[in-house]
Formats: sequence, C-alpha cells, structure tokens
Amino acid sequence: MLLPMSTAIAQRISLENHLSLETLRSGAGGEHHFNGMCQAACIASLLCEAGYGTAREGLFGEAERVLLDCRRAGIETENWRFDGKSYRILAEVLTLHDKQLSITPVRELIRANERLKTS
Repeated sequence: MLLPMSTAIAQRISLENHLSLETLRSGAGGEHHFNGMCQAACIASLLCEAGYGTAREGLFGEAERVLLDCRRAGIETENWRFDGKSYRILAEVLTLHDKQLSITPVRELIRANERLKTS
C-alpha cells in the first residue's frame, strides 16, 4: 500500500486512458470513453492536490471546460468527440497522470478514488 502500483497495471490504465482519448478525437467514441476521461482528469487533479505531480496553472480548469463542452454536445447530438484543442489539453492531463501512476502509493490512489466517489 505504500508503494506505487506495478508497472504492468500502470501501463494498462495508461493505455486505456490514451485509447479513450484517441477514440474520442476520432469521433468514434461514446459515453463510456468520455466517462473514463473524466475519471482520469479528476483523479489526476486530486493527486496533484495531494502533492503527487504538478500541473501548469489553469490546466484542470481548462480540462473541466472541455469535458463539459464535450458532455453537452454528446448529450445533444450523441456525438462524443474532442476537437484538436480539447485533445491537446486532455493529452497534457493524461501525460501528468501517467507520471502520477508511476510514483503514487497505492493507498493514495485508493483515497483519490474514494474522494471522487463521494463528491
């Protein structure tokens, strides 16, 4: 619980996140892919707050805005898609989250997930 997760598990999570991002960029994504991106962004933000990784100022606010825009469009049109700007912002979040997964103790990941569930 005091060590980071295994490299294999961290790589699997990273791959799932990046595949969701690519799928949404291509326009072939669905709500499931979108929800995965929201979870990754929220966990990354919570881990930054806990001291695991640093993000540039405003990154998570930008990520929240593009996620809300995608959600709105997805609900209205059933087209779950990220444009180029949204893609770049969320790719930055995922790059940070990949680093977090390699250094964050498992207990902190569990705490972040619990916080996400209760918020």
